[in-house]
Amino acid sequence: MNKQIAQAISVVTHPLLMPSLLFLILLYQAPTMLLGIQESIRGSLMLIIFICTFAVPFLALFMLYSLRVIKNFHLPTKEERLVPFMMTTLLYAILTFFLNKIQANIDYKIVYIFFGITLSGSLLTVVTYFWKISAHTLALGGIIGTLFVFAFRTGDRALLLPITLLTLLAGVTVSARLALDAHKINELWSAFLMGSVVNAACLLWFY
Repeated sequence: MNKQIAQAISVVTHPLLMPSLLFLILLYQAPTMLLGIQESIRGSLMLIIFICTFAVPFLALFMLYSLRVIKNFHLPTKEERLVPFMMTTLLYAILTFFLNKIQANIDYKIVYIFFGITLSGSLLTVVTYFWKISAHTLALGGIIGTLFVFAFRTGDRALLLPITLLTLLAGVTVSARLALDAHKINELWSAFLMGSVVNAACLLWFY
C-alpha cells in the first residue's frame, strides 16, 4: 500500500474519532437502539460527544507536543504513548462519571458504552507499558463489538451493514498500519480482539 494512502487511512480511522463514529451510527442508522433520544437533540448530543471525545483530548495531545513531552502526533514508541493514553483515559473516565450522574435523563446504555470505552483505554495504557499494541484497531474492535451486541440483543438488521463495513475498514486499517511500519501484525489483531471483547462484554453485562 502507498504510504500516503496508508497515512490518510490512519487519519480517518484515528482512535479519537471512533466514539463519534459509533454514536453517529447508533443515532442515525439505528436510532431505536437508544431510547429517549429525540430527533431534535441528536445533533446537539453528537456535538457534545465529538467535543468531549475528540476535541478536548486532541487539545491535550497538542499541549503535550507543545511542552515537548511527545515528539510528534504519531507517537511511534510505547514510551511516548503512555502519557497521552493516560490523559485520554482520564478524560473519558470523567465523561463516564458525569454521564452516570445524569443517567436518569439519558438512555442508561450510553453510560455503559462509555464505561467500556474507558475500560478499553485503561487496559490499553497498562498493556502499552509492556507492549505497543494498536490504538487504531482497539478502537475499531470496540465499535464492532458494541454494535454486535446491539444487533444480537435486538435482532435489528439495520446494524448488519455498518458492522460489515467496519470489519472491512478494520482490515484496511491493519494493512495501512503495516505499510507505515507502525505495528507488527500481532500488535494489531491482539488490540482488535481486546477492544471488541472488552466493549462487547461491558455492554452484555449491563444490557
